[in-house]
Amino acid sequence: EADRWLRLAAFIDANLGDASLSVDRIAAALKVSKRWIHRLFESRGQQYSTYLRHLRLQRARAELESDRLRHLSVTEIGLRNGFRDSSHFSRSFREHYGVPPSNHRQAAR
Repeated sequence: EADRWLRLAAFIDANLGDASLSVDRIAAALKVSKRWIHRLFESRGQQYSTYLRHLRLQRARAELESDRLRHLSVTEIGLRNGFRDSSHFSRSFREHYGVPPSNHRQAAR
Protein backbone atom coordinates (compact mmCIF):
# COMPACT_ATOMS: atom_id res chain seq x y z
CA GLU A 1 0.00 0.00 0.00
CA ALA A 2 2.91 2.35 0.65
CA ASP A 3 4.02 2.01 -2.99
CA ARG A 4 0.51 2.78 -4.17
CA TRP A 5 0.38 5.86 -2.00
CA LEU A 6 3.78 7.06 -3.25
CA ARG A 7 2.65 6.65 -6.85
CA LEU A 8 -0.55 8.59 -6.21
CA ALA A 9 1.17 11.31 -4.18
CA ALA A 10 3.88 11.75 -6.84
CA PHE A 11 1.27 12.23 -9.55
CA ILE A 12 -0.64 14.77 -7.47
CA ASP A 13 2.56 16.63 -6.62
CA ALA A 14 3.62 16.78 -10.27
CA ASN A 15 0.22 18.18 -11.27
CA LEU A 16 -0.50 20.38 -8.27
CA GLY A 17 -0.64 23.57 -10.31
CA ASP A 18 -3.43 22.23 -12.52
CA ALA A 19 -6.64 23.84 -11.26
CA SER A 20 -8.70 21.10 -12.93
CA LEU A 21 -6.89 18.23 -11.20
CA SER A 22 -9.64 15.80 -10.24
CA VAL A 23 -10.02 12.25 -9.02
CA ASP A 24 -11.40 11.37 -12.47
CA ARG A 25 -8.29 12.69 -14.20
CA ILE A 26 -5.94 11.01 -11.73
CA ALA A 27 -7.76 7.68 -12.08
CA ALA A 28 -7.53 7.84 -15.87
CA ALA A 29 -3.83 8.78 -15.81
CA LEU A 30 -2.88 6.08 -13.31
CA LYS A 31 -5.28 3.51 -14.83
CA VAL A 32 -7.04 2.86 -11.54
CA SER A 33 -10.60 3.34 -10.36
CA LYS A 34 -11.88 6.44 -8.61
CA ARG A 35 -13.01 4.18 -5.78
CA TRP A 36 -9.43 2.88 -5.38
CA ILE A 37 -8.19 6.46 -4.96
CA HIS A 38 -10.89 7.31 -2.42
CA ARG A 39 -10.17 4.09 -0.49
CA LEU A 40 -6.48 4.91 -0.39
CA PHE A 41 -7.24 8.33 1.09
CA GLU A 42 -9.72 6.78 3.56
CA SER A 43 -7.08 4.29 4.70
CA ARG A 44 -4.92 7.30 5.65
CA GLY A 45 -7.80 9.11 7.37
CA GLN A 46 -7.88 11.85 4.74
CA GLN A 47 -10.06 13.22 1.98
CA TYR A 48 -8.77 14.04 -1.48
CA SER A 49 -9.98 17.65 -1.49
CA THR A 50 -8.52 18.41 1.93
CA TYR A 51 -5.21 16.82 1.02
CA LEU A 52 -5.01 18.72 -2.27
CA ARG A 53 -5.86 22.08 -0.69
CA HIS A 54 -3.30 21.53 2.07
CA LEU A 55 -0.52 20.74 -0.43
CA ARG A 56 -1.40 23.73 -2.57
CA LEU A 57 -1.38 26.04 0.42
CA GLN A 58 1.95 24.67 1.66
CA ARG A 59 3.57 25.21 -1.73
CA ALA A 60 2.04 28.69 -2.08
CA ARG A 61 3.32 29.62 1.38
CA ALA A 62 6.84 28.50 0.47
CA GLU A 63 6.67 30.49 -2.76
CA LEU A 64 5.45 33.60 -0.95
CA GLU A 65 8.49 33.31 1.33
CA SER A 66 10.94 32.72 -1.52
CA ASP A 67 13.29 35.53 -2.53
CA ARG A 68 13.68 33.83 -5.88
CA LEU A 69 9.95 34.28 -6.61
CA ARG A 70 9.64 37.79 -5.24
CA HIS A 71 8.88 39.08 -8.76
CA LEU A 72 5.61 37.11 -8.86
CA SER A 73 2.44 38.72 -7.56
CA VAL A 74 0.36 37.05 -4.87
CA THR A 75 -2.28 36.33 -7.52
CA GLU A 76 0.30 34.65 -9.78
CA ILE A 77 1.45 32.45 -6.92
CA GLY A 78 -2.12 31.42 -6.20
CA LEU A 79 -2.82 30.61 -9.83
CA ARG A 80 0.39 28.63 -10.32
CA ASN A 81 -0.56 26.51 -7.31
CA GLY A 82 -3.94 25.45 -8.66
CA PHE A 83 -6.28 28.10 -7.28
CA ARG A 84 -8.77 29.27 -9.89
CA ASP A 85 -8.81 32.91 -8.80
CA SER A 86 -7.14 35.28 -6.37
CA SER A 87 -10.13 35.64 -4.03
CA HIS A 88 -10.38 31.88 -3.52
CA PHE A 89 -6.63 31.71 -2.89
CA SER A 90 -6.70 34.60 -0.41
CA ARG A 91 -9.71 33.22 1.44
CA SER A 92 -8.22 29.70 1.66
CA PHE A 93 -4.83 31.01 2.75
CA ARG A 94 -6.35 33.24 5.44
CA GLU A 95 -8.54 30.39 6.77
CA HIS A 96 -5.55 28.04 6.94
CA TYR A 97 -2.78 30.35 8.18
CA GLY A 98 -4.75 33.14 9.88
CA VAL A 99 -3.37 35.96 7.73
CA PRO A 100 -3.88 37.04 4.11
CA PRO A 101 -1.14 35.89 1.72
CA SER A 102 0.05 39.45 1.09
CA ASN A 103 0.55 40.01 4.83
CA HIS A 104 2.36 36.69 5.15
CA ARG A 105 4.69 37.67 2.31
CA GLN A 106 5.50 41.03 3.97
CA ALA A 107 6.13 39.39 7.34
CA ALA A 108 8.42 36.79 5.74
CA ARG A 109 10.66 39.52 4.36
